Amino acid sequence: MPLVLTTIDAPESDACYLALKARDARFDGAFFAAVSTGMYCRPVCRVKTPRRENIRFYRHAAELPCAPRPARS
Repeated sequence: MPLVLTTIDAPESDACYLALKARDARFDGAFFAAVSTGMYCRPVCRVKTPRRENIRFYRHAAELPCAPRPARS
């Protein structure tokens, strides 16, 4: 069965963004954020939080488009 790429829809994506901004370790592994620059973030990333309109959230790292690179910590 092929992998279907699905983003997390609002309002759940809004909750993901709040967890990302708060660097909430409780959500680490629960979602991954793909940034329009080609990087990805986990909820515990220490880098500056990207703007909301530049992020798409995914449940699994395997769903991230184009094998993005991790953000620098």
